[in-house]
Amino acid sequence: MINSETFDKIELLKKQQFLSAADIQKMFDCGRGKAYQIIRGIKSVSDIAHLSGKVTVSDYLAWYNQYQK
Repeated sequence: MINSETFDKIELLKKQQFLSAADIQKMFDCGRGKAYQIIRGIKSVSDIAHLSGKVTVSDYLAWYNQYQK
């Protein structure tokens, strides 16, 4: 069963093409420093757009599939 927190993350991923540090903060309920740490981790797996401080949803999903199972 999907809880409301997971549903919110799925909706955010459906709505946006890019995820900013603020989006990561909301998704992981963390501070700005931790959000940028997560972004760096995502970029170490995939960095399609090469944007500073942002990742694509595809980058996030590649990272998620590799490390979060």
